[in-house]
Amino acid sequence: MNPTRSTASNPPNPAHNVVVISDLHLGEDLGVEASEQTRRDVAMGANAACDFLAHLTHRRVDGRPWRLVVNGDFLDFQAAFVPLSHPGLAGVAELGGTGVTDRLISGAGRVPVASAIRVDRIAEAHPRVFTALARFLRAGNRIDFVAGNHDREITHPTVAARMRAALVRGGALAAETTARVDFHEWFVLEPGVAWIEHGHQYDAQCSFEHGLSPYDGHGEVIPNVDAASVRHLGSVAGVDAHSTEEWSFGGYVQHAASLGPRGFVRLVGGYARFMMGLWRASRIQRGLRQRGRRAADHERRLAELATERGLSVGELRDLDGLRRMPVTRNMTRVCRMLMLDRLALLALALVGAVLVAAIGGWPWGFVGGVGTLLGGVVGGEAMAGRPPRDPSVALAMIPERIRRVTHVPVVVFGHTHIPQEVALPGGGTYVNGGTWLPAIHPGLLRAFTHVVILRGPDGPTVRLRQWRDGHSRPYVPDVDHGRAVAPSAAPAPVAAPLRPAAVVASVAATVTGRMRAESRAA
Repeated sequence: MNPTRSTASNPPNPAHNVVVISDLHLGEDLGVEASEQTRRDVAMGANAACDFLAHLTHRRVDGRPWRLVVNGDFLDFQAAFVPLSHPGLAGVAELGGTGVTDRLISGAGRVPVASAIRVDRIAEAHPRVFTALARFLRAGNRIDFVAGNHDREITHPTVAARMRAALVRGGALAAETTARVDFHEWFVLEPGVAWIEHGHQYDAQCSFEHGLSPYDGHGEVIPNVDAASVRHLGSVAGVDAHSTEEWSFGGYVQHAASLGPRGFVRLVGGYARFMMGLWRASRIQRGLRQRGRRAADHERRLAELATERGLSVGELRDLDGLRRMPVTRNMTRVCRMLMLDRLALLALALVGAVLVAAIGGWPWGFVGGVGTLLGGVVGGEAMAGRPPRDPSVALAMIPERIRRVTHVPVVVFGHTHIPQEVALPGGGTYVNGGTWLPAIHPGLLRAFTHVVILRGPDGPTVRLRQWRDGHSRPYVPDVDHGRAVAPSAAPAPVAAPLRPAAVVASVAATVTGRMRAESRAA
């Protein structure tokens, strides 16, 4: 692989090399209660992505232009706040959300007009990213945006048009240049090379029942557990939207106790809105008339996709059948998700504690009451009975089945924020591109990862890489995380470093130091 600078005398090869990035979550820093740490994390990921895009813009491998696949959750429409007072919402009848109180606290819901405004807000907050994308396009490359669960409505015509406009503004592009930009509701298929999709449809807490028709009768994206958690619990100070899915019953109790009286009331209010959001989603999904409409729209779009992508309707329907039903489709699972069984046990324990204390008197009644209450808490924790969910396990079971249907050697997902490269049993490779968001989970050592797929005479080669020290380097997993494979010995497709932003340079130095220390310890 001999990287060369892109010049007019080096005409692009019609066959693109492919780069896949995902999960930048631009807009999470625009949440109603976004912490300083969240703003720093998003800024760090955005700065690193800008440097990486500039790197690709000026360099090619074997003269081929790049096809950049932005594989979902590029923007975070779940978190970005749009107040009801925004002039762009004037006269709009349907603003989403669960009610007036929810809209006042969390802003407009995920209706197209509000998400178009979110595009503008995010572009204003991160102009360098849109400028870097525009320059990348101007160099003769192309960009494909795949919808994720946090930015599912990016493919809606209203929102997609606003995205194209933001790219034109960001790089003073001619409007026709955006013809090399495309938006995908489900997947990108490079025949004979790769199947690329975000992967949230295989995670029951983030999936949509009808992935190609996820809107309710008013045009709002139907919330799943993840969306409701970000909207209602993410608006409570001190609650990290990336960790609530793994919280246990005892974790909520402990956190509530640490917030003080006012914080406790806010957490209870957020949890109540979270509960209402899930009940509303469940009610919408169980409505037979609207559910039938969504199913018909989904089936129609599936048939269109099959024709567009050169697959049979049967093949695409088989692949669609691999998705997991959202938790909100099952009332029992909703009740368990809301911990209503454990809350009921805690309420009974509280009543029992009062009765025991009143009947037994001081001191033994008091001791018995405290014991009863503690028993309720311990019993509620025991009812959970399962370790925190790991979406990467569910996603890892799917690629081999996709490979058998599509006959491509490479399957690429995002979503989990956990970079992986795994050889499939029947041949081929599954790669998860990880994330560019160095949040508490997954942390700095597993951020800024991407997938590079290079065409060659013997077929495509795939590498999981990491942007570090101004280079696209083979990904080196941290020693505490046993999933990713050892780094490839192949040279990086990009050679000469650019000057990284100061914040990325400091992060890279930290990452390098930690890796060297861990290597010496090992």
